[in-house]
Amino acid sequence: MAKNLRDKKLNDEHIEQVMSAYGEYLMRLIYLYVKDWSIAEDILQEVFLLIIKKPISLNIALR
Repeated sequence: MAKNLRDKKLNDEHIEQVMSAYGEYLMRLIYLYVKDWSIAEDILQEVFLLIIKKPISLNIALR
């Protein structure tokens, strides 16, 4: 059980790092396509939810 909690904590930390590193960039990129900040925010939330639900292996260098 402790291993699962540790893994979840590491996963949560990784998600926070990705959101901090790329959230603003992705938000602006999405906005360029949809031209509506509210819709762009909804899309970004959906993207991060997909990452949380089905983690994929990414070789991303976090700052």
